[in-house]
Amino acid sequence: MYLDVQSVTEKAGTRKAWVKYAYSEVQTTTNGGKLFASSVTLEAYKCKERTVAIIQEVLYDKVEGGKVVQSVSIPEHRLVFEDVVPDSLSEAGLNFACNMRLPAR
Repeated sequence: MYLDVQSVTEKAGTRKAWVKYAYSEVQTTTNGGKLFASSVTLEAYKCKERTVAIIQEVLYDKVEGGKVVQSVSIPEHRLVFEDVVPDSLSEAGLNFACNMRLPAR
């Protein structure tokens, strides 16, 4: 998991960040059986509530880029925030994004 620190923003108590996941084994999508080796997601974190939602996800056939296998976007008014799972990659992303000091804008 790689969180792009330059992408972290905050608006109305919610932080957003782009996160890349590179898998050691090829993964299969749940809706159509497409194979992918990495994904880049735009994640939203409600720090105080310790919840996370995925805003956008792009799946790639290779670890370093490659062809887009699938791309999904969810409008922000339809986001479903869920509790982060303890000791998970989502919790690591939330902890990092929420604890980092943002530059003054």
